[in-house]
Amino acid sequence: MDINSRKTVIKSLVYFKAVVDYGGYTTAARFLENEEPYVLRQVRLLENIFRVKLLSKSSQGMVPTHEGEELYPYAEKAEQLFYDLETKVFKNHNISGDIKISVTDGIGIYLIPQLLEFHTTYPKVNIEIISARNEVNLKGRKADIAIVYQYPQTDKS
Repeated sequence: MDINSRKTVIKSLVYFKAVVDYGGYTTAARFLENEEPYVLRQVRLLENIFRVKLLSKSSQGMVPTHEGEELYPYAEKAEQLFYDLETKVFKNHNISGDIKISVTDGIGIYLIPQLLEFHTTYPKVNIEIISARNEVNLKGRKADIAIVYQYPQTDKS
């Protein structure tokens, strides 16, 4: 099977599964936000590739044939794969925005490795470091996060 056929199979599996799940082309098309003839065409492409009839009409709507029942678990796996990709693999790629971090002098150098790792995980997040000599006041809203190092008190007794 060539790459174009594989792409057609993957796409058509999603359409086939929706028709089975929703019991018909019309409701599947609504769910898929597509036109009914397009959904029908996708299922027919799948039938042509495998040279089998996958669905038949019954009083309950469109039901899978024996071959359709054999194919259905693979359609479920394909859908699960796309769900996993979207929710687990690519979940961090949609996070974006700006963060301002205010740090007292000398602390910024210790944050660089963690900030590099953070930027690798969340490449669309822009980080601005504001360095200050004294403690930072967050009430002025010049920073989102403040990291302050307090030097230990020396006992002069």
